[in-house]
Parts: sequence; structure tokens; C-alpha cells
Amino acid sequence: MDEQKDKDLRLRNFIDSLSDAMVIHDGDKIVFVNLAGARLVGVQPRDALIGKSIFEFISDEDADSIKTKIKNLLNSRKIISSFNAKLIKRTGEEIIVEITSSLIEFEGSNLIQGTIRDITEQEQLRESFHENLSRYEAIVENSPDAIIIHDGDKIIYANRKAARLAEATTAEELYGKSILSFIHRDDQKTVLSKIEEILKTGKPSSSDFIYRLIKPDKKIIRASIITSSVKLKGKYVFQSIIRDVTEAYELQNKLKERETRYRAIVENSPDAIIVHNGKVFKYANPTAAKVFGHENELNLIGLPIMNFVSEEFREIVKERIKKTLIGGEALQPLEEKIVLPSGKELFVEINGALIIYENEKAIQLVIRNITPLVESKERLLQSEQKYKSLFNSLSDGVFITDLDGKVLEANKAFCKRLEYDLDELIGLTPRDFAKEELVAELEKIIAETLEKGNLTFETVDISKSGKHLATEINATVINYSGKESILSVARDISERKKRENELIDLNKQLTMVTEIEKIGFTFFDALNLKGTFNKTFAEIYGISEKNEITFEEWLDYVAPEDRRLVKKLILRVSKNKKSSYAEFRAINRKDKKPRYIHGALDVVLDHDGNVKKVLGISVDITDKKIAQLGLEEAKKKIENDYNFLRLLADTNPDLLWAKDLDGNFIFVNQAICDVLLNAKDIFEPIGKNEMFFVNREREKHPGDKNWFTFGEECGYSDAITLKRGELSRFDEYGTVCGEFVFLDVFKAPLRNENGTVIGTVGSARIVTKEKKLEKERELIISELKDAIKTAEKANQLKSEFLAQISHEIRSPLNVILSFNEMIRSELGDTENELFQEAFTSIDHAGRRIIRTIELILNMSEIQKGIYEPEFRKMDLSSEILLPLFEEHKHAAKKKNIEFIDSFKNCSFPLLLDFYSASQIFANLIDNAIKYTEKGKVEIKAFVNEKNLPVVSVEDTGIGIAEEFLPTLFTPFTQEEQGYARTFDGNGLGLSLVQNYCSLNNAEIKVESKKGEGTKFIVTFK
Repeated sequence: MDEQKDKDLRLRNFIDSLSDAMVIHDGDKIVFVNLAGARLVGVQPRDALIGKSIFEFISDEDADSIKTKIKNLLNSRKIISSFNAKLIKRTGEEIIVEITSSLIEFEGSNLIQGTIRDITEQEQLRESFHENLSRYEAIVENSPDAIIIHDGDKIIYANRKAARLAEATTAEELYGKSILSFIHRDDQKTVLSKIEEILKTGKPSSSDFIYRLIKPDKKIIRASIITSSVKLKGKYVFQSIIRDVTEAYELQNKLKERETRYRAIVENSPDAIIVHNGKVFKYANPTAAKVFGHENELNLIGLPIMNFVSEEFREIVKERIKKTLIGGEALQPLEEKIVLPSGKELFVEINGALIIYENEKAIQLVIRNITPLVESKERLLQSEQKYKSLFNSLSDGVFITDLDGKVLEANKAFCKRLEYDLDELIGLTPRDFAKEELVAELEKIIAETLEKGNLTFETVDISKSGKHLATEINATVINYSGKESILSVARDISERKKRENELIDLNKQLTMVTEIEKIGFTFFDALNLKGTFNKTFAEIYGISEKNEITFEEWLDYVAPEDRRLVKKLILRVSKNKKSSYAEFRAINRKDKKPRYIHGALDVVLDHDGNVKKVLGISVDITDKKIAQLGLEEAKKKIENDYNFLRLLADTNPDLLWAKDLDGNFIFVNQAICDVLLNAKDIFEPIGKNEMFFVNREREKHPGDKNWFTFGEECGYSDAITLKRGELSRFDEYGTVCGEFVFLDVFKAPLRNENGTVIGTVGSARIVTKEKKLEKERELIISELKDAIKTAEKANQLKSEFLAQISHEIRSPLNVILSFNEMIRSELGDTENELFQEAFTSIDHAGRRIIRTIELILNMSEIQKGIYEPEFRKMDLSSEILLPLFEEHKHAAKKKNIEFIDSFKNCSFPLLLDFYSASQIFANLIDNAIKYTEKGKVEIKAFVNEKNLPVVSVEDTGIGIAEEFLPTLFTPFTQEEQGYARTFDGNGLGLSLVQNYCSLNNAEIKVESKKGEGTKFIVTFK
């Protein structure tokens, strides 16, 4: 009797330790309740509940339903599926509970056992979810924008606005249609690329692009579309918000068109156009910048208008401005004088009108520079004096004749040379002061001059006293006093003729000099074009075994493509009787290498002025030419490199720049002009710093102090970079045009080719979004760390609780199993099948609990890291696999399963922990037999292709679904869940197997198909 009481006490203690409430009742009155049940309804002590009706704690709305379920349970004697109900605590608080009831025999009576679990919080979460879902649907349906949800391009939901936009009667008409059927074909590719981008990045699409939509009547409208990925029924689909922007788009285009026309007229006007408010410049076009002496029209903005008005016109201008701005009088055209920053004065003609500019009265002026017209008058008055002064100051003789040769004008030098007074020369012709040969050719010379416009020839003039003067005449056709005339410049060439005649006598000296100076020369006779040459000439052209060469033979040494050039050269020299030169290529006959030649030809005249000899000079400039070509190629490469660098910089989305030591820009790329400085082009920032653009932007928005704040710290970071002398990183931030910008900046010293620091170079990337995300990430990480600490603490408490409760359960359970076996032995082979079934069920259930407890304890040891393996060298086949095979033979035979040992011929001596290694295969073999109803279970051992020992456990059982394989080794996970699952177990076995494999330096893999069996492969490394 005492022993029975002891058992009852242990069972009662176990039931009281449960977290779920347990109640035993007869359908109405409470017979037994555990401590959790008393706590749930708020009644202490629990004995106060004995005899009370369960319906005192059940809400009225659920009472009838529960009475029906109890009646069905008592009549059918079956377990009732779980159901929910509202329970009222003693305090009046109403909670939602899940109740599971079953029929039991208790103290000789059929009673009902109810297990009750509080699910109030769970139900509140479910209601909150449905409430939020309803709000979302209300927002979507009443949205002024069209909203559709689509899977790829197929529409699976659309709101009312989307239906109206597509001119459909109901939104359901759109379901199943392709979104591309409503999008213009030229924009379909862009839409698909946006969807692909969302799939890759997970980020919503941008609305910067305006799409064309096609309505059923073929009318095209403009819309902005923002697409993002959303989860619907466990699957990711796309949600697109569509806004009709047709009216705004068309209005914007009209504004742009008018703006473009106005700007095209103003910006390209040849006249200066400015706008001022009576005090300062408000606008100026490019021509105005040039007229007012500035590089850029923006430099004029804000400057006082009176700075440019001449002192003598200031009062007039002030009065005109006052009358126009206050009285509204129109400006009449006026000529006035303006003063440039350089001090230079310009005459201008000004027209103007009163306009509204930036919401205030202003004056628009059209200014034409008439300085050239004013100055031309003065120049015209001075030109005669300048002409006369220049004409008479020339050292060469100058005279003008009509087309008959009569002298119309002559300068002092010409009169002095011919020993005539000007009055004596007027009316004379060359017949009166030139040799007879020229007189005979006079008409021909005049005709040729008129035909060519310019003619140079030589003659001999005769002075009044009879002196013969060698003269070179350069005649040019001009307009003189409204008539076609000829201006001739007469130059005394007596000395040149004298030197030419002395040239022949200096031939030997020239030969010696040219040999020393490496100048090749040859003299060709004018009659037969045969000539002699010096040694250098022979070396240049590779001539050997010759003392004489003809002009045609020399041409053979000239490169074919340059022979025509050399022929023209000698014809020109022979005709004009003066020296000429050219560069050409020649081929050296000895080494066959090309030569670059600087060649010159000149003529030697006899006493009668006829060509006697032709002097040819050749200088080898091959080395110089090659160097020059290399220099040109290097220059071209530098230009190409610069253009490439410029292109690379201007296509880079990052901000790039370089500054001098004063902090002024010496290089910028397009990105920094567009994003930060708001500069007109890449040339505007040169010579300026950031604060120039900051102040300019601030002046545009004087009422907004935070409109443009970026740039305040830029100079500070430049100074730090120069002080450090190395690459430095900075966080720079501020507002640009009213928007906050955060830059990730790198700066380094800029050095010249000598290593001297001449400034700084920098790059920056806009990281505003990244910084915001980083702050959000830091917040999430902080919250996650707190959650991890809480979870770790809870996990530790859980492990300690499991270890303690498992020990408390296993001890009395062993007693139950022992007494169960003892009672079975005492009764012997009783014929009462109910007893035999009860003994078997108790034994099976007890061992199931013991196995569960052992798995929980083992998992607890692994998780807490307190399991201490004892490794020793052992044979895997004989010491582990064989005993396990013998142990499970009975279970396999009982299920009529073929149990095969294909490992006996293999011997694997390995360093293993006996207990954990045994548990690996004990679990695998036990599972294989448990989940196999027919067929076989086979244990194999072999060596794989990497010479590693492998053990496989294969069965022909139920198999595992492919989608469950990734979670197979997760603790407390089974393919079948709930009370209705076919096989027992708690999902800890395979998780432990994986941990034990890692402990023994092994790897486990699984191959399985549903309905075809499973194969576990353990490979030892």
C-alpha cells in the first residue's frame, strides 16, 4: 500500500510540473486539476476547484458548443480534435485557450481529461495581422494612383483606379492579362529590365523614367511607374504603382519648348542682352560678358550697373532708370559710353523695356557695341596722314602707275634713287627711266601683272644722270583713287648681283667649307644639266665611281613620290632666278636606307643676267626628322591620353578634382559640376574654390540659410591633407540645393615631376543612402545583439531545465518499467489479451520516453559543450557495427525485413569515441528498420576513391520528400508533424548524429526519394 502511494505521489508531482493546465471532470464537475490549471483560472488553493462546474469558467457563447463536444466524446469514446474557446479567469479577465480532451478511466469511472493551453497572445497576433491586411486593402482600393500586382508580366490583382485607367468595367477584367499589352512597344524592354533589376538587387525601381501607356482607343498617355517586390501567399511577386502624368508631361514640354526658343534667341544674340533692377545685374547673355570684359556671363550677376557707366552719362542713366521703373516710360534708343574693368571705354547703342524678372520690376537692355563705327571715323581721318608718313618713310622705292605705265605717285626713296623731283616723275613711264629690254616687254609685264595680281621681275633703271641701277620690281594690282592701278616696289639689287658674280670665284672655298660642315652640293651647267659634286654629296646619296652626274641621274636617287616636287623646284628656280628650297626623301644606293634631305637650289647668273649654273645643296636631316616625327607622335599620344583621361573623368559617376595650394580648382570632372557646384561647364570652376559656388547659390535663395551649406569644411580637410602628406579619408556633408548630402572623400597631395607638392587631388562618392542604411543597420545589430543575449540566456535555462527534468522523469520511469516486467512475470502467460496488450504498451511507451530523455540529455550536453569524448583506436566493423547488427536483428525479423551485413570483410582501425560513434549507427539502423515496412535494410562498409573509409545504411522504406532534405538534421524537425503522425519520435536523433559525426571527424550525407528508400553515407576523414 505504501509503495502504491509512493507511485501515486510521483505521478502527481509529474503532472503538477507540467506547464499546460490539466483538468479531469465528469462532463461538468471538476474531479482533479493540476497546479498549472489552478494558476490559469486564478484560484488558490487548487482544491477549491474540486466539485465546481467547468462551465463557471467557460464564456456563455462557447458553453453550448462545448457541451455538445463532451456529449459526443462520452458517446463515441474517441479523442476530440483540439478546439479553441474563451475562458474567464476568477479576476474576470477573458483569455483564449486551446483545449484537447480524451476519455479516460479514473478511480473506476469514465471521466474526461482536458489539457488546456493559453493561446491569447497568438490569437491577438492573428487578429492584428487581419486588421493590418484590411487597412492595406482599403488604402490600395482607394488610392488615387493605379496599383497592380503581377507575377512577372501577368496581372493577378488591380485596384479600381487601374481599371479606370485601362477603361475596364471591373478590375477583375485585367486579371491574367500581360502588363506589356498596356505599355508602348518602345518602352517594353525598359519595363522588363526594371523587373530583372528588382529580382537581382531587391530594390524598388526608379520613377525618373516616364513610360508611354496605350489605352484601348490607341491613345497614348504618359505615366510614372514604381515597381517593388512583395510577398503574397508565400511567394514573391511585383507591386507596381502607376501615376498618370500626361498633363504635367505635356505642360513641361511646352514650357521647355518656349524656354528653349527664348534662350536660343537670347544666348545666341550678337547683341549684348542684360536685365537689371536699377541697381545690379540680374541676368546677362554670353555676348554681354564679352562686351563688359568678363570671361563668363555669371561673373556679371550682382555687380552694380553704375560701375560700367561713364561719368559723363551717369546722371542721364539714373534719370532714365527712375522714369522707367517708377513711371513706366519706355526707353528710347540712346548712344552712351561704358567703362570696362580694364578701364577701356566703349561706345554703345542701348534699347530697353520694362519687364518682370524674378517677381520684381526690372529693365531689359539690348546693347550694341558701336565702338568700331565711332573709331572708324577717327581712323579714316588719320589714315591719310599715316599713309603719307609710311609711304615716304620706306627705304625701298615705291611708285604707282596707271594701266598705261604712267606714274601717278612715288615716294621720296624712289625719287631720290632716280634723281628726279616728284613733279618731274608724275606722268613719266618706264620708257623714260628703264633699259630698252624692259620697255619692249612693258605691255607684256602689265598684262601678266593684271592676270596674276602680283608679279616679281628684275630690270635695270637709268637715273637722271645716266647711272645703271640693278633693280628688282614687285608689282601688285591695287585700287587707287577708284581706278585699277599698279603699285610697284623697287629694290636696289646691285650688291646682290655683285655677290652672285663673285660666287663662281668662291667655288673652291665653298667646296672646302661644305666638306667640313657635311653639306653636299653640286653645280649643274645650265645648258646640259651636267654637274660635279663634292664628297659629302656622294656619301648622302651613295654615289660611287663617278665624277659627274646629270640632273636626271640625280632624280633617280630621289624617292619616286618626291621626284615631281624636285622637278617643280628647279623649274621655279630657273624661271624666277632666285633661290628656293624643299624637303624631300632620297634612297642611299649603298645601304638602301631612306634619307630625309633638306635641299636648296640657286642660280648663278652671268653679266647679262642669264642663268649660267644651278647650285644644288643637300643636307642630310634624317636624324633630326626622325626625332621630329617621334616628337609629333608623342605629342599626338599625349593629346589622345588627355582626351581619354578627360572622357574617363567625365563619365565617372564619382566626383573628381584637383586644386592648387590656394584651394582653387585646376581640374574638375562633369560629376562635381553637376552634383555639387552647379557649374555651367567643366571650365567655369577653374581658378575658383567651393565657397564661390556656395555663396552664389546662397544669393539665389537669401531667405533659406540652409539652402547651400556644403563647402565650409573643404578647405580645412585640404589643410589636413597637405599637413599629413599622404592619402587621407574624410566624411564631408552639408546641404546642396536644399537636400542633405553625405560624401565619402579621399584626398592626397598633388606633386609635380620633381616631387614638389603643388596642391591636392581628390575624389568623392555620394553615400547619403548608405549612411542612412548604416545607422539603421547599427540599430538593428544592437537590437539583434540584445535578442541574441536573451536567447542565449533562455537557451541555457532550457538546457539546464531539460537536464534536470529528464533526470527526474527517467528515475521513476525505470521503476515503472521494472514493476511492469515483474507483474508480467508474476502473472505468467495469462490468456487475458487486454493485460498482455497493456504490458506491451507500457513497456513500449516507457522505453520511448527513456529514449527521448536520453536524446534530450545528449543534445543538452552537446549544446552546453560539456560532453567529454574518450578517443581510442578501435575497429569500426567488429567493435561497433557487428554488435549493433546483432542487437537489431530481432526487430528486423519481427517486421519480416531482410537485414544484410555487408561489412564483415572490412577492417577499419580508427581513432573514435566509442559512445558517440555507436550512437551514430544505432540511430541510423533504428530509423532504417522503423521506416521500412517491406524490403531490406543493408549496412555496407568500403573505401571510396579518395581512400577514405565509408559506412552506408540503406533501406527500401518510405523515403524522404526532396523539400524536407535541407532541414533533415535540424533539432525537433520531422517530416510528419502533429498528433496524427504515423511514426513516433521527437526529431532529435539525426541532429545528434550530425553532431556526433563532427565529433569523430566524419561527414554525413543523405540520398533519398519519396517512396523509394533512403541511403545515409558516413565518410571518415
